[in-house]
Amino acid sequence: MASASNGTDKATALLRAPPPAETAAKKRRLLLTFGGLLFAGLGNKLCIKLATLPMYNYPLFLNAFSSFTYVPTSFAYIIPMAAAGRFTQRELQIPQLVFATIGALDALAGLMQLLATTFIPSGSLLILLQQSSIPISMLLSRLVLRADYTRAQVAGAAVVIAGIAVILLPSLCVGDSAHDAAGGSSGGIALWSAVLVCSCVPMCLSTVYKERALAAVDCDPVFLNGWVALWQFAISLPLSVPAAPLSGVAMRDVPSNLLDGWRCFVGVDTVGATEAARTGRHIDACWPGSLVYTGLYLGFNQAFNILIVLMLKFGSANLLYLAMTLLVPLGNIAFALPFVPGSMPPTRTNFAGLAVIMA
Repeated sequence: MASASNGTDKATALLRAPPPAETAAKKRRLLLTFGGLLFAGLGNKLCIKLATLPMYNYPLFLNAFSSFTYVPTSFAYIIPMAAAGRFTQRELQIPQLVFATIGALDALAGLMQLLATTFIPSGSLLILLQQSSIPISMLLSRLVLRADYTRAQVAGAAVVIAGIAVILLPSLCVGDSAHDAAGGSSGGIALWSAVLVCSCVPMCLSTVYKERALAAVDCDPVFLNGWVALWQFAISLPLSVPAAPLSGVAMRDVPSNLLDGWRCFVGVDTVGATEAARTGRHIDACWPGSLVYTGLYLGFNQAFNILIVLMLKFGSANLLYLAMTLLVPLGNIAFALPFVPGSMPPTRTNFAGLAVIMA
């Protein structure tokens, strides 16, 4: 009887198992998604820094414009899908206050990150500092969502903090002259590193709030991103006013700076040698980098966000974490390549911090 039962169980398992062709197709889809995520993520990290080189005088425009581009692309999907009745009533009844809150947090995080990306000359350092989102996210999830973590996870977060400390302590103790000479802002590498690390607070708060507010709603990701982007763009414009002095722009000059940013994007220089000598700003060298690098960044950024959703759908959170981890060394290698504009070889502290974080 036992052997007969085992035979029946095996036959049932074979009937329930997906056909080999379907399994192979799923593996190929997952592999393509994983590879695409790495490619888009690397392009995203590389091109955002490259875009700030010709757009150095216009981080306020770059921040607002990157938020705006999500609006028409997202609503080109949302409007026909809503007309066709593809969204559930629960999705349509999500209060706009929820989207506005997420948009406000994303606007603050995005502006802080764009300013720091502009004024920190080392792309390798940018990638390493962004890993601070891991311990910050864990802390906020613990405080707000009462999430529990294993000792191994806590130890991993502590390792990330140690790696960031290895990178930053020499800058705090020795000074920032080398980075300032390489093109950093007068505020110094330590200041903008702190701004970049602090930007992870509103960014992680946005994720935690999103998880808590939308836990009971299976929300279409494009529907969510579209409404959030609309609020993010609307909030990023007034937020540019108090942030203007950080980028060397007087508050009263924000409208003209945004307009000059658009001109730079399409290749028209505004700040020449005379203006640069009078104001202390960088001489514009917009064409063709402003259009090429900004366009590439916007394309990679949208593809990256879509592929994150697909990775969670076809794969798992562990695979997504693996891809994000692999982007750290890949990004450091990319920014050290001599043919990359503005490339800077990683310092010893960058290597030491990378070794600690990847351990």
